[in-house]
Amino acid sequence: FYNTVDSLKDLIDYYVNRISNIGSSSRRENSSFSQRIFGNIALFSDYNSINKIIGVGFNQYPLFFGINKDYSNDFVSNLLNFGYIGLLFMIGALFSMIRRSAASSRTFILIFIMLLAVDHSWFGTMFFYLLTWIVMKSETNQKDWFLKIKF
Repeated sequence: FYNTVDSLKDLIDYYVNRISNIGSSSRRENSSFSQRIFGNIALFSDYNSINKIIGVGFNQYPLFFGINKDYSNDFVSNLLNFGYIGLLFMIGALFSMIRRSAASSRTFILIFIMLLAVDHSWFGTMFFYLLTWIVMKSETNQKDWFLKIKF
């Protein structure tokens, strides 16, 4: 099938080539891979001690640094916006979600965490789409289990 459909062959070859070049792509600071994974993490070292702990506020780090290119994944964005405290709360919420979820929703949680690690989807459509499936497949029948996250 691979050899008979040229468009499929081209598509598969393209992705195999991209996957096989991840190592060289990650070493380039301006590559798409590097930007998705590391984003603007280097800016964190420019924060003072207080900003490292509490950040600068929701979506405020681009204004704080006066930059136009503010793309970072959600873990990096959360660290830059809310500091160590925000990142710890985010990780705590993810662990709580894993603990309270049914086995059937763990796949959605894994996809959700991968999405947070490679994209800035915070409160976007994919964020709520995956979150809906996680909540709907939770072990508890309580509708507000997500609001009772314990850290």
